Amino acid sequence: MELKHKRYVERIEQLIAEGEALAQSEQPTKTPCIKTIQDHTKLNAWLIKVDNIIETTFGQNSIQFKRKEELFKGKTYYATQVRAIVGLLTGALDDLKNGFLVHQEFLIAGEIFNSVLEQAEYFLGKEHKDVAAILARIVVEERLKGMAKQAGCLEDSQKRKPASELNGCLKKKGHYQEPQRSQIQAWLAIGNSAAHGKFDEYDPEKVRNMLEGIEHFLTLTNNSFGEEA
Repeated sequence: MELKHKRYVERIEQLIAEGEALAQSEQPTKTPCIKTIQDHTKLNAWLIKVDNIIETTFGQNSIQFKRKEELFKGKTYYATQVRAIVGLLTGALDDLKNGFLVHQEFLIAGEIFNSVLEQAEYFLGKEHKDVAAILARIVVEERLKGMAKQAGCLEDSQKRKPASELNGCLKKKGHYQEPQRSQIQAWLAIGNSAAHGKFDEYDPEKVRNMLEGIEHFLTLTNNSFGEEA
């Protein structure tokens, strides 16, 4: 994640520099006080790259994307419009550098986790409860790691810290109460049993309840924990 973050930062910095250079290449038009960008080829290439980085980095539901859509309306050949887009990129870069995209990262992770849960449901439907339980446990562990990192329960040097400890720390810091902590421990126990071949310690119904509970847990953490962090 950190390497990807660095690439996004560098890409936006590059596009800001390109945009500033384009704006400086403005030429007068027949209309007084109005200047335009003469090299439409470079301008269009830049706009495509800006469009791509904003959607890739921030998503279509972000404020950055919606503002980009507004700025891209009509012909963006005027230097004032290019400078406005550079301003958007500059603000987006500041948010990215200062870590103000926590909630969005949770939403993106949630989409990935939901796809894994769909796979788990598929295997459960095919009577492969053990595979489903293992997949579900992976989702729980990764969600706990993400939350724990934001809550200060997990440092980069502690990537192998047990999920049960992360769960306890999150409860202690008030991100959820004892019932939720106990439920998560139960999910982890089922996943552990599946991973260690103790398949008789749980049945398909427990796995089904596990999947439903995890889906609800993801929704709660997407809508609340990301905003709090």
